Order: sequence, then structure tokens, then C-alpha cells
Amino acid sequence: MKTLKKALSIILALFMLMSCCSAMASAYETKDHLPQIYIEGFESKQIFHESDTERKDPLFFPVNAEKMISKLMQYETYLKQAVATGDPDLLYTYICLWMNDCFGLATLQPDGISNKEGVITEETTLNNRGDKKYVFRHDCRLDPVDIAKQFNEYVKWVQQDSGSQKFELAASSYGASIALAYINEFPEERKNIDSLVLCVPSTNGVNFAGELFNGSFDIDPDALQLFIDNMEINDDLSLFISILNKTGTLDAILDAFLEPALKVALVKALRTVVHDIFGTMPSMWSFVDDRYFYSALEYTYGDYTDPDHEYAGLISKVIYYHENIMLKSEELIATAEKDNIKVSIITKYGEPPIPVSKEGNFTGDGFVALEKASFGATCLMNGEKLPEGYVQKVDTGYDMISPDGCVDASTCFRPMNTWFIKGLAHGQKSDSYYDLINSILYDDLTIDNERYPQFLEVDENNLLVPMTEGEAPKKETTWLQDFLQLLPRLLKMIVAKLKELFVK
Repeated sequence: MKTLKKALSIILALFMLMSCCSAMASAYETKDHLPQIYIEGFESKQIFHESDTERKDPLFFPVNAEKMISKLMQYETYLKQAVATGDPDLLYTYICLWMNDCFGLATLQPDGISNKEGVITEETTLNNRGDKKYVFRHDCRLDPVDIAKQFNEYVKWVQQDSGSQKFELAASSYGASIALAYINEFPEERKNIDSLVLCVPSTNGVNFAGELFNGSFDIDPDALQLFIDNMEINDDLSLFISILNKTGTLDAILDAFLEPALKVALVKALRTVVHDIFGTMPSMWSFVDDRYFYSALEYTYGDYTDPDHEYAGLISKVIYYHENIMLKSEELIATAEKDNIKVSIITKYGEPPIPVSKEGNFTGDGFVALEKASFGATCLMNGEKLPEGYVQKVDTGYDMISPDGCVDASTCFRPMNTWFIKGLAHGQKSDSYYDLINSILYDDLTIDNERYPQFLEVDENNLLVPMTEGEAPKKETTWLQDFLQLLPRLLKMIVAKLKELFVK
């Protein structure tokens, strides 16, 4: 019996030792990974005016809604006069004044580098979040290539701080453009990148940016309705817009109000605002895709090929980025892979776009079209499914049609290394979003794993879970059904107003 007990004790001790060793190995794997650098996307929290050193309100993004409304009210009388007279010149002047008051301090000098007087840009410093995770922040107004040069210096700091030459790299949105610029500009340094994750990359441009930079826009009624519905501001407003849209009234209203004075004013103001404010930021030009790029340069700057042009320095920067990074993004990814860098891509979809594009309801994350962010996924308009009986276009050995029937991933540039998340807007993160990034970087995740397969969605706990077949199609209602639903609320409002009048 004692021998049996002794044997069991030894076995138990060995089992516990193995468990401890396993736990230690697991902890070791977690803590002894290569350092990770995360390149942030488009934000300007570190850019502020010297008079605002305490609050440090960003000058242009994220947009300060309170400031915009306050500036709007300053010209209320002027606006009423412009609307009453229907004078496009008054409206044009009003829009330009308003936009300049809200964003004018963020403009750069014609070289696309220098700040206006009184604007402070905090220097990029070594930022370690712990566990060998570093965050690279930058002046997001600048050219991706110029920022890539700053990033190269940052990498040297990280290498010294961490004691490791090699590192993992994750880059989000505009940060992906910087990452690819780094790969292009520093070929001798890219060998130190072990893996690269491009998160919702805007490298191939943003649909509506090209149109706006050409002085063109088109408010699609369906896109506008979806956009308002998604904002969840007011159910009554959503119903009202739905009724207007389904009866064709919304389209008529948009035409009636946008065609005459307002559209003339907006088109004229767009050119001024782009030229004087947003066009001075090279980063903004990185969102203009190839279809619109050169016409946008001509529209904004006239003869942009003139070597003596006031904006010659900025123009040369944005053309260099366009021709050497944007148009060669897939080539740069392939080059990185030849250098043994594992490149993966995370995309999002299911959010209505900003309704200012003639392309209207593109499938995407509200900012970047899915087709662009994924480098070629096949999809239809927002919310539309692939045709019944649709067959995957490329045989990859995997079923790459999303469970909701909206996406064919087989046509991506790198289908075996591209993930799709449904239900997150461009800037949104779920609680397990960074865990997905870490798993891809540290664990060489593949799209056929059980926890994070190729198609994901967000559950009620804000966690990423494998995508299911999706909700049943939303039952369409007629305008009359919407009106009958809204009618009791309207009557209640009318009665309340009448009571107020009689009481007075």
C-alpha cells in the first residue's frame, strides 16, 4: 500500500511538475515574444494651438462637434440672409468662413510640412505600453513617406530599448500607408520585420475623397436613409426620412435644394476649402484613388506640373506617394513576403458609408470600401448578397464565401491571409480586436482556425466570434406602413402644441 501511495505521489508530482512547466512555457511564450510596434491611424490629438496647452483640443480630427456648432451659430444671421435670398455667393462665403474657423489652424504651408504660426506638434517619443508593445504616433497631416522616415528612427529606438533587432508590425488605416512607405523606402531595414498586419488599410484610397477633391458630390437617398438609421438619433426622424425616401420625395427635395443655390455654393466652396485647408495636408491626398487623382490635382492647383508652382513641394510629395506606394501596394506586399515577412490583412464591413458619393451604398466600414481594404474581395452594394447559386470565383481549396452570403474572399490579393469582421465601423474596436491582431502576429494564425476563422462578427458582449449565417432579412415596409406607425406620435406632438397655445 505504501509503495502504491508512493508511486501515486510520484506520478502526481510529475503531473504537477509538467503542469507547472507547461504554464511556465506558456507564460514564457507570451512574455518572450518579439517586440510589437503599432502604427496609429488618422488622428490629431498631439496637434494643437499654443494657447490651448491645457486642454489640447485637436485642431481638426477627431472633429470637435461643440466647436463646429459654436462657429455655426456665430454666423446664424448671415446664414439666414443667404438662405432667404438664395444667393449662392453668400452661401459660398458662409461655408468658407465656417470651415476656416473650424479647421483653418490645421492647414500647412505650401511645402506640405511647415505648421502655421502658433501651432504645436508634439514630438514623437518612445512609447512603450508594456509587454514589449510600442505605439508610434505621428502628425497625420504629413506625407506617408516623410512619416516613414520618422518611423525608421523610432524603430531604432525600439530596437535599442527592447534589445531585439527583429519586431512585429501592426498598422491601422492611414498607418498602413506609412508601413508600406517604410517597406519601400528602407529595403535594407525591412528584413527586421517578422510579421505585418494591415488593419482596415486605406492604402488604395477612399471612395468619396476623390469625388470631393474634384468638387463633386452626390447625396444618394438610400445611402442617406441608411446613414441616419445607423446613427440611432431618433426613431421618428428615421421613419420620416424613410417615408420621404419611399415616396420619392427625398430625392425631389435633394434635387430642389441642392441643384440651385446650395449646390452651386457647395461646389465653389469645396474647391476653396480643399485648396486652402485640407489640400495642404499630403495625407489627405493619399485617400484620393487613381481614378480621380490627377484630375483632382488639376482641379485644385491648375497647372500642377509647373516647377515654379507655389505648391510645387507638396505636389511632388503627393505624386511620389501615389506612383510609388499606392499604385504599387500589392507589389510592395509581394516584395515583403519574398523577404519572409508574413503579411496579413484585417477588414471590416456592414456599416453604411458617408452619403456624399455618387457610388452611394458601397460595402465597407463606413469609410473604406471593402473591395479596396481587402485588395480585391468581391461584394455588391451595402447589405446586398451575392446572387443565388453564386460560385466562388477562385478555387483556393477553402470555402471563401462569407456565411451571410455577402462576400467572396477568394478574389483578394492574399485570400489565405485576409480576415473579415462584420458589424464594426472603421474606427471601432471590439474587446477582442487586439487579441486577433496579437494572435496573427505571435501565433502565425491561419484562416481555418476555430477561434478566429476568416469571417467574424461582433456578439452582444462586444467580442469577435465566428460569423453565422446572419439575421433573417429585414422585412421591408411600405411608406404607408411607416406613416401609420409615425402618425400616433405626430398626433401626440400636435395635441401637446395645441395645449401649450391654449394655456398661453
